[in-house]
Amino acid sequence: MGHCSAAEAIRQQIAIVNPHAEVQVIDLLEYLFPYAADLIYSGFSCMVNFCSAIYNQLNRMAGKYASLPMKSHAVGRVTQLLSSADLVVSTLPLCSQYVSAFKRKTGSSIPLYTYITDIGAQDEWVTPCTDAYFVGAEETRQELLQKGVSASRIHVCGIPVRQSFLQSTETSEKSDRLELLLMGGGLGLIPAADTFLHTLSQCSEVHVTVITGKNQALYDRLRVQYPAVSVIGYTDQVAEYMRRADLLITKSGGITTFEAIHTGTPLYVIRPFLMQEIGNAHYIERHNLGHVVWSADMDMTQDILSLLHQPVRLKAMRQNMQQLRDRLEEVCPEAYFAPEEMIS
Repeated sequence: MGHCSAAEAIRQQIAIVNPHAEVQVIDLLEYLFPYAADLIYSGFSCMVNFCSAIYNQLNRMAGKYASLPMKSHAVGRVTQLLSSADLVVSTLPLCSQYVSAFKRKTGSSIPLYTYITDIGAQDEWVTPCTDAYFVGAEETRQELLQKGVSASRIHVCGIPVRQSFLQSTETSEKSDRLELLLMGGGLGLIPAADTFLHTLSQCSEVHVTVITGKNQALYDRLRVQYPAVSVIGYTDQVAEYMRRADLLITKSGGITTFEAIHTGTPLYVIRPFLMQEIGNAHYIERHNLGHVVWSADMDMTQDILSLLHQPVRLKAMRQNMQQLRDRLEEVCPEAYFAPEEMIS
């Protein structure tokens, strides 16, 4: 969901600076393998939730071996897809790999721009035919330089977020109670939520909102189990909920991290376990954008309540987010890129 969100953010920005541009946002996996995509995504979800160690190992191997599944079939399909395109923007490593394979096989000079949607630049992001990399932070730039990518091809611009997150970060009207927001990504996965939801939902000074995304089973269960909690399914008002929150409990996804930066919402991250999320969590800690829980041996309920009652610490996190926003505005005033330069 984060990759799709980044693609939509880029589409929105292009529409603003170049209203006449024709932009197609395509799930390349679904396009290449229409009959297997659902099964692939289900397998991915299962691996992430129940076999994260295997997922991390496969992730490490992905960048070290150039083999792509069904490469010939994919290149043929990509050839059809790009027959009338002027440029390609990728927000998923697999997309960059297949388009790069297409360019190498056909000799095409179509520009390929890769947006890395996490702070860490794993090997799978780096492809020989990518013309430019757009990255979220200086740390990502340095990692790409170490991998042999030339400095002229790397642009630090922040990770793309939708227009609703780029609007004024002034806090919406707030209630008398502290606002705690829980989000777990597009699948509605909230780690260890039941260990603290019961107690926090009964705390009179805290109002809890949970966004479950497209996880209908979780939505149904939480509504019954925690009647005092506001349970929200899939919504396009995430930016408003985040601006209203005093603290956001979430996974350390790259998109979510930068959405929080733009809304000025301090982060509380619980035990990141995927490679890319671990890298994002370290970034959150380095820049003091939130609090990361690495150990399971702690009382998270009291830890969350303690942080909610530290206004000075929360204010410092919001100020650090403001400084990052200011820095991004200085280096990239056009938000994510200059489309005229890209197209030329």
